[in-house]
Amino acid sequence: MTTFLKPYDTELGLRHEEVLDRSYVDMIVQVGGIPVLLPTLPVEDAARAIANLDGILLSGGEDDEAREAFESRLVTIASEQRIPLLGVCRGIQILNLALGGTLRRDIPDHCADNGSMRIREISITATSKFSNIVGSRRATVACWHHHAVGDIADDLQVSGLANDGVVEVVEHRSRPIIGVQWHPELLPESPEAKRVINWLISTAMRRTPTGTV
Repeated sequence: MTTFLKPYDTELGLRHEEVLDRSYVDMIVQVGGIPVLLPTLPVEDAARAIANLDGILLSGGEDDEAREAFESRLVTIASEQRIPLLGVCRGIQILNLALGGTLRRDIPDHCADNGSMRIREISITATSKFSNIVGSRRATVACWHHHAVGDIADDLQVSGLANDGVVEVVEHRSRPIIGVQWHPELLPESPEAKRVINWLISTAMRRTPTGTV
């Protein structure tokens, strides 16, 4: 699970922590996975960083150029090696960008007026892989973002939409890769959240050394 840098002041000057909300860790542990936190590293170290891992979760959180470059490289490796990958919130945006799509910036009125979390219902494409994963054509999700995916990368397809047309789920056409614009870790007891995390862990557990699932 990727982390992000959080600056803080000390008597020695500005310092940085690599952070991730504990809810991500709890969510993975509850379905039988062992979470490993991935700090932002140089792009050339990305392959070594995940060499012994079975799956990848691109978390939400703060933006910076180094993190975007590192996570984009993780997406490329996951696609090439068929590593199961789940992109959450910012993660779906990085997924789409890394594969050639675009970003919609500053979506008005999609989340709560003060920019905080909003619980909303999304629709899911009946014929999609994601529909089979969650077992439903609708899902109640926690949204908390101000950007969204724009033009969809050729290797991805849209699997879920909010009622205002914002893309909420994408899935890779031929790889075990899914992106959700919402936060499963903020509603961990919801059926949809449990099923998408179960998908990540169960698919990762089935992955063989040759990369097939």
